[in-house]
Amino acid sequence: MSSMLKTSPWQWLTSMGAKWQLDDSPAIQKRAAMKIQGQWMEQRQLVGQWFDPRPDAGDKISLYRNDEEWFLETWSDDGCHSLDKMKATKINFDMRLEDVEANFFGEYFLLTDYGDLKLCDAQGCLVLVPMSKKRA
Repeated sequence: MSSMLKTSPWQWLTSMGAKWQLDDSPAIQKRAAMKIQGQWMEQRQLVGQWFDPRPDAGDKISLYRNDEEWFLETWSDDGCHSLDKMKATKINFDMRLEDVEANFFGEYFLLTDYGDLKLCDAQGCLVLVPMSKKRA
């Protein structure tokens, strides 16, 4: 027993047959992708920032543009963060923005010609509260 107390936890675990395993979870993959995106996102142009007023949402949403590419960054009150590339489609004078990777619920954002950002789905749209305004 005294010899076990002199070993590090790692030595003890490896003596029991434990092995390191790389975590290849989606969260780790997304974090790596965000780091790569962040390296060239310094050239991005802030289009605007909005706040989601729905109860229990509290998300701060920032919309960026880098040439013809659009990105939506979300910070939640609980510290969660996402940075998503968006597919942009011009509709009259407005811009419809949808997540490139997945859009399971049919939600999309609508950036109006006068700078409002709306969160939309099949039931309608919710106007988000502007935090600061810039033009794209």
